[in-house]
Amino acid sequence: DSIKVSYDVLDFNNEFWNYAESLNENTDQYKNLVFWGADDFYFNKIHHEINFIFQHLLERITPATKYIGFSLFATNIRPSIEAMRMIRKKFPKIKLFCGGPQCNDPLLDKAAADQILDAVVIGEGEESCIDLIKHWQTDENYSGTIPGVNMNRQGRLVAGPSRNLMDVNNLPLPNFT
Repeated sequence: DSIKVSYDVLDFNNEFWNYAESLNENTDQYKNLVFWGADDFYFNKIHHEINFIFQHLLERITPATKYIGFSLFATNIRPSIEAMRMIRKKFPKIKLFCGGPQCNDPLLDKAAADQILDAVVIGEGEESCIDLIKHWQTDENYSGTIPGVNMNRQGRLVAGPSRNLMDVNNLPLPNFT
């Protein structure tokens, strides 16, 4: 089973570290994961320094964009949710979803309650993402469950059934052309 979608990648972490290194100052303060999880550090130190990344992201979104996914880590969950808010405000019809190791963060429950997050992919996302987008392509208001996906249902993330682990031998080889 496959689907055809075009994609573009913006690596928030890469954009940020390129910026931080260009400042020619000590970047050790940014290497502490605890700081990235602290509201005061993010909103007082980082937030104003990364606005250019948000603007860069918004400029790359075209009218043809239907889905945007975020890969969440401890160092990017706050900026990712902030980016989702900006996208939702400017492009309210785009479906926003996320996956990654930080998908159990309570901030995602708040993002769902605020109606800025449509779905969360739990565990290995290769098959779950395909199923999620297929359902949205067929019915953007899909109300069923999808294995490995928590769907936003009236401001609440509702868990779908768990998905079995994939057999890595069945995965296609990446096409880097």
